[in-house]
Amino acid sequence: VFGQHWVDETIFAQAAEQGRVLVSTDKDCLRIARRWAEAFRPFRMVYWDQFEHQRVHVPHFLAAFEALAERPDAFAAWLEYLDPQRF
Repeated sequence: VFGQHWVDETIFAQAAEQGRVLVSTDKDCLRIARRWAEAFRPFRMVYWDQFEHQRVHVPHFLAAFEALAERPDAFAAWLEYLDPQRF
């Protein structure tokens, strides 16, 4: 939605304001999420460590997202950690 040159804090704030789930591998966004959580500012984010999962194939990411989306409490937590290696 935003492109490469947007500031992370702006992207994060826009996603929260619009009720969207931010999906990111960016550690700066993870730091923002932790700061927002400490301040009890609501947001939704799915995060996975890009370096740790760099060799994971796309079908495994899709399976992990599908499993998350199928849960009854999907995206209820402010921050979800995705583990595509489980699939």
